[in-house]
Amino acid sequence: MPVFSLQNGTCLATGAFNMAIRDESGKFAPGSSGNPHGAPKGPRTTKATEIRKMIEKEGPALVRVVMKAAKAGDLQSAIALLDRIVPRLRAEAAPVNVDLSGASTEIASRLLAAVSESEMTPETAADLLALVKDAQPPASEPAALPDTKMLDEIYEKAMQNAEAERAKVANRRALLVGDSPCLN
Repeated sequence: MPVFSLQNGTCLATGAFNMAIRDESGKFAPGSSGNPHGAPKGPRTTKATEIRKMIEKEGPALVRVVMKAAKAGDLQSAIALLDRIVPRLRAEAAPVNVDLSGASTEIASRLLAAVSESEMTPETAADLLALVKDAQPPASEPAALPDTKMLDEIYEKAMQNAEAERAKVANRRALLVGDSPCLN
C-alpha cells in the first residue's frame, strides 16, 4: 500500500505505485516527471539520416555509374533503373460478360457456370457475388424476436457487474482520501 507524506509543501508517494512529485503551483519538481533524466543529450541524427544525406550529395554520380553499367550489359543495373522509371506490370482480370440481374441464388448459379466453363476465375466470381450481395436489398423475411428471458438475464448480469465496479471505485476512493493528506 502506498505511503503519502508532506515535505516542504510537496506531496511524496512511495510504495506500490510511482507518483510524480509536484510543487505548490502544480508543476513537476525537478527529476520527478515521467522522464526524470530528460531527453538524451547529443545530436539527433541517425545512421539513416546520414546515409540519406550522402545519397543526396552523391546521387547524380551514382545514377551515372548505374546507367553506364546498364548500357554495358549489366542486367541488375538495368532492372534497378527500370524499376524506378517504369512501374512493374500487374495482372489484370479479363473483362467478363455475365448477367447480374435477378435473385442472388440465380446470379450465383450463373457465376458458378462461368467459373466451371473457365470464363472467369473463382476470385472474380467471388468478388462479383460479394458486390451483388451488398447491392441487393435484404430479404423481406420478418426478423425473429429475441428471447425476452435471455435478455433479462443479460440485463441482470450487466447490472450486477456495474454495481460491483461502483463498489470497487468507492473502495479505491476511500483508501486514497483516507490515507493521503495531500489529496484532501
